[in-house]
Amino acid sequence: MRGIATAVFAGVALVAGACAYTPRTVTPVLGGEAQSSKIFAADGTLVTTLHAEQNRELVPLDHIARPLQDAVVAIEDERFWHHGGVDLRALLRAARADARSGKVVEGGSTITEQYVKNTLLDARRTVHRKLREASLAVQLEHNESKRQILEGYLNTVYFGNGAYGAQAAAGVYFGTGADHLTLAQAATLAGLIRSPAGFDPYTSPAAAMRRRDVVLDKLVALRWADRAAAVKAKATGLGVVPLAGPRYPAPYFVEQVKRFVLDDPAFGPTATARQAALFRGGLRIHTTLDLTRQTEAERAVATVLSKPDQDPAGALVSLDPATGAVEALVGGRDFFGGGAQAKFDLATQGRRPAGSSFKPLVLAAALLRGVPLSKTYSAPAHVVLALPDGRSWSVENYEDRAGGTMNLVDATVHSINTVYAQLILDVGPAYAVSVARRMGVASPLLPYPSAVLGTNDVTALDMATAYATIANRGMRVTPTFVTSVTSADGTALWQHHVERERALP
Repeated sequence: MRGIATAVFAGVALVAGACAYTPRTVTPVLGGEAQSSKIFAADGTLVTTLHAEQNRELVPLDHIARPLQDAVVAIEDERFWHHGGVDLRALLRAARADARSGKVVEGGSTITEQYVKNTLLDARRTVHRKLREASLAVQLEHNESKRQILEGYLNTVYFGNGAYGAQAAAGVYFGTGADHLTLAQAATLAGLIRSPAGFDPYTSPAAAMRRRDVVLDKLVALRWADRAAAVKAKATGLGVVPLAGPRYPAPYFVEQVKRFVLDDPAFGPTATARQAALFRGGLRIHTTLDLTRQTEAERAVATVLSKPDQDPAGALVSLDPATGAVEALVGGRDFFGGGAQAKFDLATQGRRPAGSSFKPLVLAAALLRGVPLSKTYSAPAHVVLALPDGRSWSVENYEDRAGGTMNLVDATVHSINTVYAQLILDVGPAYAVSVARRMGVASPLLPYPSAVLGTNDVTALDMATAYATIANRGMRVTPTFVTSVTSADGTALWQHHVERERALP
């Protein structure tokens, strides 16, 4: 009895202390909570969600299913709608239960106190912190309505597995939105709040189901749920979806989108600010990604390079010549399963010799110099050419092919090295390289005669941009991965504008 009396006295003293304690800040800033950013494909399909340590998406209370609202209040704070922030009755009940067991077995914190603790206070369990928690809760009840407090709480409380708030939890556990939760799902989520790890439906499904049923019984006892509906809910399994792993479509494309935000001062004056905006700022990033073409691009690379243990890795970039929209990008074989090396993007970072794909760029330079396509050159299997500095340059064709005399059209069709070696000397290596740069090759290019044979290292994005310039009748368009970026509330933050420049007349 002495223990119970002491506990009861402590509860009364706590409430009295809360009323006397006056803090400086009493209103949590819900908009300041970390929110997950989302990346969308061109057709609006969600590609992936980005978050750092917290997966959270704020939603208004009207977008949280009523069964979840009721279930959380029922199991966490059944007198929420009636107390003033601190519930003396709950404190006394918890104190008696703790005294009987000799340890803490029942919490006495109201939803308002929990909300304050989650948003304004540290996690230390001291008398001073408890007094501050209670005091803030009492004052918060004077500053905000019950609905506002419940909305804030349901957007910040932790449900386990990285999910903060009802919207994130509904997605993680059931693959749906908080507004579409069933009674059984709502009871499962409400039951997690007391101990997210202890009632984890993935690691402890039996405990999670028992806890869910406790919540359902509580709802029936309070007459907030129909008994028949609760019985039906108990008869169902947990129905959780598999925990989402790190995999998502077009990972190399997604990395380019991340890099865009992290490099652009429009999203923050410092690298730290941009990192926070990307992973905690709730950005809505709309991209140029065409998921159908992305699938086709991945299939094309996998089909040609079908033996991972023997074949080299491949890269592919597909973009719209008129707008510069990158619609598909393959940067390697397996971004997720190939270790750290596999995350290196061959399409945008991996420079490799251009090879014969560089010849059309030299041909473009020749046409600008006034060289007609009908001009003919000798096309021996092997030729030794004199360079302006007096040195000799030996060039041979692939498989020693010889063609006698050949015009530029046929030399291009058959990729004749000995013809193109003569052509770049007529055009001038420096001029040929300058035209390639104008066409969109961003990688460093050395103005050597051998450039025509593709000895310079370039990226797949370089070559896709240059070839797109040809397809766009000489108009170079700057490639882009992103069309627009908005904040979580829809405020426009960045809008893409097509950048065009005449590269070839």
